[in-house]
Amino acid sequence: MSRRYALRPGETDNMMVTMQQYIIASTGDGGERDAGLQPWSSVAASSPLHSVQRLAAASRFAGAGAALAADFHTLAKAVAGALEVKAVAVNLVLSARVWIVGSYGLPSRLAKAGSLPTAWAPCTRVVLQNGAVVFEDLRDAYRGQANPVVSEHGMRFYIGVPLRFRSDVIGTLCVLDDRPAALSAEAVTVLAAIGDEVMRALLEQEPHGEGAIDVLGATPPH
Repeated sequence: MSRRYALRPGETDNMMVTMQQYIIASTGDGGERDAGLQPWSSVAASSPLHSVQRLAAASRFAGAGAALAADFHTLAKAVAGALEVKAVAVNLVLSARVWIVGSYGLPSRLAKAGSLPTAWAPCTRVVLQNGAVVFEDLRDAYRGQANPVVSEHGMRFYIGVPLRFRSDVIGTLCVLDDRPAALSAEAVTVLAAIGDEVMRALLEQEPHGEGAIDVLGATPPH
């Protein structure tokens, strides 16, 4: 039997305030469900996953992500507590690997590794679909495919919301749990808003003076 996660009264405001506090200190709509995932090897070379522009944008924020790792850990812990889920992570998605730049509650081996192949990562689907993705049971999403995230680490539920730089999805804010679940539309919307704030934090930390870019509007200043 699946659980249904929803933010408790007052949690929406509390989560946003928590995020804003850590942004200062460190200076979609509902998810789309999909019956299955393509193996990474079958993703076309022309897909957004392999876009040179997207990969360059994701790579440039690696240093900013490392600098904000402690703040993202604290944020992830707050989100996990609010939603009563096992794990939350902030990730950058490259073509072959998803890099974990801040997290709370991930299985120890996964957290220690600091990354995982895109073939195993539900976050890959967020890039391919250019929007929030919900898998109420990852065993259904990866049926017929060997995936250690499910078989070894025991993850069952996933939601990922995009981190956008201009028009590209460069990473995700994602939630994982070891039980199948559903998530309220309100919670998905709040997670998307927090994902936007995570991207703003990366922009402010990133050293190339891009902090003034409107990441929600996708148009750089002239």
